[in-house]
Order: sequence, then structure tokens, then C-alpha cells
Amino acid sequence: MKLKTEVEPRIDADERGYGGVCRNNLARSRGETHFYGRCGPSRRFFACSAIMLLATGLAFAARPSRPSPLPNFVLVVADGLRPDELGTRAVPTPALDQLAAQGIRFTQAYAGAPVDAASRAAIMTGQHTGHGRVRSELQVPLAPEDVTLAEVLRSVGYRSAAVGIWGLGWEGTTGLPTAQGFNEFLGCLDLVHGRDDQPAFLWRNEVPFVLKGNPGPAAAASAFEWMLRGATNFIRINEDHPFFLYFAPHLPGSSSELGAVRIPTASPFTNQTWTPSQRIRATRIAYLDEQVGKLVADLRKRNLDSETLVIVTSTASSDAANEMTEASKPRATPLSESNLRVPLIAWWPGKIAGGRTNNRPVAAWDIVPTLAQLANAPLPKQLDGRSFSALLLSQPPPTNSTRFYWEGHAGGLSQAGRIGQWKGVRALGKPSVAVYDLEVDPTESHDLAPTRRDLVAQFEALFAENSRTWSPPADGAVGAAGRPGYPIPTNVITQPLRTNSPPDGPATP
Repeated sequence: MKLKTEVEPRIDADERGYGGVCRNNLARSRGETHFYGRCGPSRRFFACSAIMLLATGLAFAARPSRPSPLPNFVLVVADGLRPDELGTRAVPTPALDQLAAQGIRFTQAYAGAPVDAASRAAIMTGQHTGHGRVRSELQVPLAPEDVTLAEVLRSVGYRSAAVGIWGLGWEGTTGLPTAQGFNEFLGCLDLVHGRDDQPAFLWRNEVPFVLKGNPGPAAAASAFEWMLRGATNFIRINEDHPFFLYFAPHLPGSSSELGAVRIPTASPFTNQTWTPSQRIRATRIAYLDEQVGKLVADLRKRNLDSETLVIVTSTASSDAANEMTEASKPRATPLSESNLRVPLIAWWPGKIAGGRTNNRPVAAWDIVPTLAQLANAPLPKQLDGRSFSALLLSQPPPTNSTRFYWEGHAGGLSQAGRIGQWKGVRALGKPSVAVYDLEVDPTESHDLAPTRRDLVAQFEALFAENSRTWSPPADGAVGAAGRPGYPIPTNVITQPLRTNSPPDGPATP
């Protein structure tokens, strides 16, 4: 069942996304709209404000302290970023490195699934692939009974925006972000649409907008710049209210999907003796770092850094394997550690002690209960994750042992699990379970199953306990290839998005 929430007034522009008539008094009084556009306060508003100032002798502070003690949350979800691609000399990532130096870095963080859509679903619902609705590379829309992180936070008063790739529902389905607890959405609903750096259009809530000049040369409108602008505008508008920003650009992504670098920056790696795909990937990692740096700079500019928890993580890195750090190694299997391990950095000045690393295993489905606990929000009943907020705040760690579970559905069912330091894998087409000691064998090279039948039995029980019957829906889903050609929807607004940035917003791309 959905968590019961009160409908909050939207501070919105007109349906075209331009400055126009605001829909409620709060928007009028602030003279702002979400993402794009601005409507000015009335003369009566200015006159009344002046009278109040003269009568009381009060002056506006730069940013008055907001009444709510709830923290803000910014969750950055990269696409296929490997933990060993950060902090290297080959590809400098100064913004992400600074977050890690001033916060905490988890060395054993896991994606929720070996494929993109299921990874995102685990982050958003707190369920692993044995229980969740989305378990494979098929894009399956979330249903009304699915409870997302945005809905959990909305139940205690948060305003939420999803910016970037969604992949959990498209137009006409129940999986739309605005049907799943988000107040605002800007980006690409479908995964394949999201992998176009210069798409012909972006979705703003349920309305598509043409990006004039796309597809075109690198100088044309970049989806990344529009998404970053939408993210910073959402922060600006909600700086005096608890907010949750889900920022998920297609970065770095897989260079195998791209014919050329199509991001608005010159590659600083042209002199490296790398393959073209490695050079493209390095450039995209650097650009992701730049985007994160701009987001954090915006929080600091608004004095929101001490009130905001920033978490940076990624979807599974299977598409990225062998492109940079493992170019000479055989391609890993989907449920191997090299594919499931992802970076996870948490930054919250004044709350998280800086310069720490933590080797306790955490997984994507742990994010929902963690943020819910920090926001004092009720938890949904169907939840696989456990909060790691104690690890963030240097409190006594939980005593429960690690018990993780994953499924893969490419060509059939494969399963993997982790119990403490042990990893169990039932590969596709193999009835037996292989067992590995990750403390001494992180590359999963030495199968201990012949001598550790006790562990085999534990993993067989774990697999049976967590795997619920599931088959890809016969309708309502699209494959990883998406809809052919991605035509602009018939109800598209042909007028392009504004090319000038709203006041106090980021620079125009």
C-alpha cells in the first residue's frame, strides 16, 4: 500500500515551462517557479513588504534559518561508475575526491543489480532483485503499490525532484516520477532516451519539450547542462524547505554506446596513449566530477552544506568493465564483484566526520531506510535494506551480519549472495553453488564449495528464502533497446526551452 500523504501545493510555471501565471499564493509571494521561468511579485506585495519593514524595523537576513530541523538530501546516481575509477592520476576527479576527504567513503558498496533498470529500482524502492518489481534489463513501470524513497520522504513534508535518467516508467504508465512521489521531474523517462547526450526533447513532468538544434553538433543543447540547471533551480526554490534531489545523469555511461564525445567540454586526455573508447570514458568521468562540483558549490553558496547530506553512488558497472582499469582482464560475469561493486561517498559537513573510510558492506537498497531514519519518516513494510546512518554519524555500528541477495535474468536465472565475508554464486545454467572468501579472494578465483558444504547449504537456503516467482510482464514493458527511433511524442510542445537562465540560476550552456 502507498504511504498516505497530503497533497502539497506545487510552485510551478505554466504548462510550457515559461514564466507565467503561478498556481498558488506561495509561488506568487516568492516570485519563483520550479526549474524554469519566473513570475514577478505584485506591486501590492512590494508595498506591503515595505510598510512592514518600516513599521517593525526588521531587515532580511541573507537566508533566514528555516523552521524545519529535517536535513536536505541530494542523491547523485552515476551510470556505470567503478570505484577504482575515482582518485586516480589518470583521470583526476577533484570534486569527488574532496567529498570523500571531507566525508566518508565506503569501500564495499554494492549496486542493487547487475543491470541498469533493476539497479535504479533497488535504490528507489529499497528492495533487492528477489523481491522488487524490476529485476532485469527490461524496463518495467513501477506500480501504485510500490513505495519509493520520494513517497517515504513526502510523507513527512519533503519536496522532491528527480533529474536525469528515470527508467522506471514512461508516459502513460503508473511508473512516472510524478506518480511515484516526486513533485518535479526533468530528464529522460526511458533508459535509451537517456543515453542520448543531445536528445531531441526532454520531459518536464509529463510534458515533452523540444531542445532546439538537437540532434546536432557538439555545440547544440546538451541534456547535461539542462539537467544541472534544473537541479540547481530546484535547490534555489526550496532552500527554505526540506528537499530531496535525485540527480542521475548518464555519466559516465558506456563509451560503446557513443560514436563520439558529445558533452560540452574539450577532452583533456587527447595526449594520452589510450584507445578512443578509453579517452571518451575518461572525459565523461571528468565531466561527471565537474557536475557534482557545481552542485556542491551551489549548496555552499546558499549556506545549505551543513543542512544537506550528499550521497554519491552508481548503478552497476558491467557495461563499463574493461574500458579503463581492467582493459587487459577477461570480461567479468554479471554477478561478479567487479560488476556489483560501486562507489559510495557520503558528505555532510558538521555531521559526518571527514577523511574516513568504512569497509562494512552496504547495498543500494540500504539507502531508503537510511534517509528515512535521518528524516524520522515511516518505513514501508516491504523493505530489504537496513539503515547505515549510524556508520555515517560515527555511532555504534549495527550488530547484524551482512546478508545480501542478487538475481540476474539475462538468458535465465542466476543468483548471488553474500553472508558475512562469504560470497555464493549460482551461475546461469549451473545447479551447483560456488563459494568464495572475499577477504582473501576478492576476484572470486578459488571456489571453496567442495570443502565448505556448510556454506553451500547456507547459500542455498538464502537463495530459496529471497527468490520469489517472477517473470517479465507480457505487456507494459520495453526491452533494453527501447522504442525504435525515439520519435518525438505526438503531443510534444514544439516551442524550445528557454535559452536564458532564470535569475540566480546557473550559467547558460
